[in-house]
Parts: sequence; C-alpha cells; structure tokens
Amino acid sequence: MSDQGEMPEMPKSPMPAEVSQFRISKDPVLTRRFLKFFPSVANAPGAHNLAQRYFFFQARNAIYHGLRALRLSPGDEVLLPSYLCAAAIEPVLALRAKVEFYRIDRNCQPDFNDIERRIRPETRVVLAVHYFGYPCDIANFREFCDKRGLLLVEDCAHVFQDEVQGKPLGSYGDISVFSWRKFLPLYDGGELVLNVPRELSVTWAKEGTLSTVRAAKHLVEQSASYTDSGSLRALVSSLELAKSGWDRLRRKKTKTAPKPCTDFVGVEFDQSLVDLPMSRISRWVFRRSDVSAIVAKRRENYAFLMRELSSISGIRMMFPDLGAHHCPWVFPLVFEGIEDAHLTLRARGIPAVTWGGVRHPSVPSGEFPEAEFLYKNLVMLPVHQNLSEADLHAIVQESRLICRSYGSTAVGNQASAPCPTGDEKR
Repeated sequence: MSDQGEMPEMPKSPMPAEVSQFRISKDPVLTRRFLKFFPSVANAPGAHNLAQRYFFFQARNAIYHGLRALRLSPGDEVLLPSYLCAAAIEPVLALRAKVEFYRIDRNCQPDFNDIERRIRPETRVVLAVHYFGYPCDIANFREFCDKRGLLLVEDCAHVFQDEVQGKPLGSYGDISVFSWRKFLPLYDGGELVLNVPRELSVTWAKEGTLSTVRAAKHLVEQSASYTDSGSLRALVSSLELAKSGWDRLRRKKTKTAPKPCTDFVGVEFDQSLVDLPMSRISRWVFRRSDVSAIVAKRRENYAFLMRELSSISGIRMMFPDLGAHHCPWVFPLVFEGIEDAHLTLRARGIPAVTWGGVRHPSVPSGEFPEAEFLYKNLVMLPVHQNLSEADLHAIVQESRLICRSYGSTAVGNQASAPCPTGDEKR
C-alpha cells in the first residue's frame, strides 16, 4: 500500500488504523464464514483486526475501489436502496456492473422481503446505508448476506462515530465507506475500509500544488465563515490570488500533461480523480480534529432542534430519538402537505436541502412511491458543530413561519441572515 493512501489513526476513529497481514482466503465470503465457525481463529492474536484503510479524494472513489477489491465484474449486479444519492450509484456503473434497487419505506427502513425478491443469479453485492448518521438494521443485513453468499457494502457516508451491539459502524460490511468532509472543514476526504482483507492495487496519483492550494483555501474559507477576522479574509484573498497565478502558469506549460481538475462539480463520477489520495492538508485537519467535541456539539444542536420543532404542528421528524451514541449528519424532517419547503427555507437564508436534485436517472420512476416521497419531501436541516445559537433559533423561526403561512403567497418573501454549513457533499 502506498504511503499516499495511508494515514495515522484519527483519535477515537470508528475503525482501527493498523493493517493486519492475516489471510484465510481470497474470497471474502469464505473468510467470513471461516471466522464464524472457528471463533478461536477469529480471536487469535492479529486476527481480531483485519481492517485495511485507504484514504481517497472522494468517498465515491472509495466505493469504486472497494468494489474492485471485491472483484465486481461487468455484468455482476449490485442491489441498492431506491433512496440514494447519485454519487453512490455512479461508481457501480463505472465498473460496468448492473444496478437493481430495493424498497425503502418513508422512515428510511429497508424492506428485506423486497431485497429477497430481487436477488438473481448475477446478484453479488448488497449496499446498506446508515441514513443521516442513524444506524440501519446492519446486523440483519450482515446475517441476510451471509446466509445467501452475498457481499455487503456498508455505506457510512453519513456516519461520524456510532456503534451497534457493541461493534462500531463500518465494521459490519465486507467493505465500508466514510465521507469525512461531511463532518469536518475538509476540501476532500473519503475512506475505504476493507474489513475482510483483500488485495487492492491503487496507482496513486500525485497531489499537485494547485490541489494543495485549493484545500488550504477551503480550510481558511470555512474558518472565516464563522468569524469576523479580517486577517482570515485577507488570507483567503491571498490564496485566491495564488490559485489564479498557478492556473495561468499551468496554461503556459502546454507540453505538460494536465493534472486532474479537483474543483467539485455535481455528483458525477470523474474517472480522472479515481486514484487521487486525500490531500495533505485535509489529512492534517483530520488527524487533529477533536472528535468528542464535534460529536457533543452536533448532538447538542440536534437536541435543540428536536425540542423546539416538536411543538410545531405540521412537522414530522424522521428520527425523534437522539439515542445514546448517534452523531447526526443533518436533521431530517418532513413539512407535511407543503411542497418545496426547502426552497422557501433557502430563500430565507437557511441551507436546507433535499435529494431531489441528486436522484439518479437509473432509479425507476413510479416503482418506489415511498422513495419518490422522500426525494421530494424529506428536508435536511444543518446541525453543523459551528452553528451559533442565533443560527439555530433562525432555523426554528423560519420553520415555524413556513408552517403558519402554508398556503400563503407571503411565504418566502423575506430573507434572513444565512446559517453557514459545510455538510451537503459526498
């Protein structure tokens, strides 16, 4: 494994950083079955920690390489939830595999009977999602796949830190994928975890100077958005000038092959970025992040919104119980009977989003009514650790006004100060 793809352990990371050389079989299903029936081997020194970790520029690239490690071949089929961001679907199609979707109910819970019905001879992989930082029935997914000889991809893109039955999220799947830039002020950063060791060859691309400048500029911009510091704003301007100057210099070097463009655009899968590692600056921030403080603040913000929004008629919270360990990515809710509530909130300065704009065209229209409802109506509110008390009160106030003004043309005509957040990305 190249040094560009490894990183020291993050404090209290959900997955261990060490890489074990323990091997049983090149087939992950056989390996998992062996460990299940021979627990003495599974508990032997060095065998309890089989995880291999790779850090990529984007989580979608981690999905791509994870499926490669599972030896997904053209024509193989992957079962995906019908409510899913397109960024998680594109890597599957890039490997020329087939996609089939299974039913998700309005509470984002999987229908295992529907999954069973859709299994075919070419089905090899099932993908399970921990939506918005809340664990799905991942133990059932694991048992379901083991009994049928299927591989399990655990999508932890919305997970920062949590556990189920004493095991950390990310340790149930044959592979797991995290998206750290959803929680931290990172320009880039996704992680692939291979829980059953596989051989994975990555020809790591070299991080260019421009990529480093972009990552530094993003970090300073994130810091400046939560402060009135003039020095930080000046630093942002300096980095922008440096980036522009480097762009001009690169354009003059016509004989040099262009570096991959690392500006984020949409949810499409960019093959030129697939071998790019997590940037040096993002790794630096990642290693030094105070995990406990971030978890505590996000939980505090979520609890505030849960308490204040619960008294507003017309709001249905997706997860009205914060639990003991959950670290939420966002606050998902439905404004009952109100269309495009997120657009009204955005017009009022609240960075609310839905997945309506990131629905993949391969999801069949009309086949999954519950998913259709979620794409259109499930609104995600920010709970970012840097939100101020005034930001949280603004979110509650604007949500209350929407519910009170339902049916009135006055809704959304007045704008308030925006609440900053850096969460809406994969």
